[in-house]
Amino acid sequence: MRIGKQFLTILSIVGMLSATMAIAPAAIIISQYYEGASFDKYIELHNTGPAAVDLAAGLYNLSHWSNAAREDWKTGGSPTGTQSLTGVIPVGGTYLVAHSSAATPAYALPADAADGGNGGVNFNGDDSSVLWTGAAYAFASVVDAFGATANAFGNTSYVRNANITSGTNLDFDASQWTQFSNDDVNNAATGTNQRLGEHSIIPEPASITLLIGCLGVMTIRRR
Repeated sequence: MRIGKQFLTILSIVGMLSATMAIAPAAIIISQYYEGASFDKYIELHNTGPAAVDLAAGLYNLSHWSNAAREDWKTGGSPTGTQSLTGVIPVGGTYLVAHSSAATPAYALPADAADGGNGGVNFNGDDSSVLWTGAAYAFASVVDAFGATANAFGNTSYVRNANITSGTNLDFDASQWTQFSNDDVNNAATGTNQRLGEHSIIPEPASITLLIGCLGVMTIRRR
C-alpha cells in the first residue's frame, strides 16, 4: 500500500523575550567647583558611568584658562595651566583635585591629587576649568567644562545637580548647578553632595525594550 504524499504544516509560534537595557558609557563629570581664600581651590570629579575609569590610561587632563583668556578653550587656545591625572575612579566614585597649598577645609586633605601650584586648579573666580583627554588640547577632546564668561565665581562653591550624568562643552549653565557658600561646604555633613569628595547622582531610568517574536512555519513531509 502506498501512502500518498501528505504535507503536514505546523505553525509554531515561538516567544522570544529580549530585554535590552540602555547603559550609558563611562562618563566623568566635574561634580563640584570650589574657589576660596588664598589657595583653597578644588575641582571634584565623579564617575557616572558603568565601569571604573583609569585616568592615566584614558589620558585625562584638568586645565584652566585664566583672566582674558578664559573663553579660549572654546577655540582651541592653549591652557594657562594643566595637570595630567592619574589614578582610578570607581563606579560612583569621586576624585578630588586640590591646589598644592590648599588648607581649608581640612577634611578634604590630602586630596586625590594636588596640582603642583600652576596646574588645573590654580584658578580664580574669572577663569574656566576644563576636563579633557588626549596628549594635546583640542576642543573636540573636552569631556566637561566649568566655563566662565565673567568674573562671577570667586569665593564660592558650585555643586552639580544630582540629575546631571554627562559633561558639557558649553559655557556655565546655572540650571545644572547649585551654589553654596564656602562655609556651607566647609561644614557640610558626611553623605551630602556639597561635602568635597562626596557626590551621588539620580541615575537615569533604564530603557527596557521587550521584543516578542514569532515564528515559524515548520513543514513536515511524510510519505
